[in-house]
Amino acid sequence: MVNVIIALLLYLVLGNKVIMAGDRSNVISADTFFQSLFWINVTLVIFNIIPAFPMDGGRILRALLAIKIGRFRATKIASHLGQFVAVGFFFLGLFYSPLLMFIAAFIFFGAYAENISVQQAEFLRGHVVKEAMMKHFITISSQTTIKEAADKLLEGWDHNFIITENSEIQGIIKREFLFSSLKSYNPLAPVKDIMKTTFRTFDEREQLSKIYHFVQEDPTGYFPVLNNGVLTGVINLDNLNEFVMIQSTLKY
Repeated sequence: MVNVIIALLLYLVLGNKVIMAGDRSNVISADTFFQSLFWINVTLVIFNIIPAFPMDGGRILRALLAIKIGRFRATKIASHLGQFVAVGFFFLGLFYSPLLMFIAAFIFFGAYAENISVQQAEFLRGHVVKEAMMKHFITISSQTTIKEAADKLLEGWDHNFIITENSEIQGIIKREFLFSSLKSYNPLAPVKDIMKTTFRTFDEREQLSKIYHFVQEDPTGYFPVLNNGVLTGVINLDNLNEFVMIQSTLKY
């Protein structure tokens, strides 16, 4: 849209001057500069209306298809068309310009990412946190020593701890930080000295589609799940993705 506005403004200002003159002189003037700027923006507009993700043309195509077949299938068709266009650009780039190969990569992976994102949103829609959360997790007291916490890593598969006191969550410790703390802190110091005290929690009745972007923003995050303030589970990106895979398998 910005490119359209810039091109129109330049055309209104320059009029017929936007057409490049036949003079091949290397002298740069205000006219030649704005002529070049006009044609750059026209080229970008044409490129952007190609009906392929992630360009605007692809989004328009998806919106039109979604009227008849729904957003999920429309995205799948538009993204596959985008990847087909990207392959064409790639082969053109082999013979004409390497720049087209970079554009092809941008279109191909952009279309793929959009398709995956919409698929994930579709598989999560209608499901709540309680359905995907992990119900087996480790809690330790804030007075547990750093060494004792490290020893607990050997007792189970979970690599993160939730620190509680009187049934209330005090903090979180991740494995990587626990290991580094063994060197930088006294191993006999309590975990309350190293625990992370700022963290996000989710209610088990929240929609998975609503919390997914928060979890994505912190791929290594470990999020307590509560029910009326009581800890009932934990959730992270790994088990959310596993939930998506299970839903995908069940539907297809």
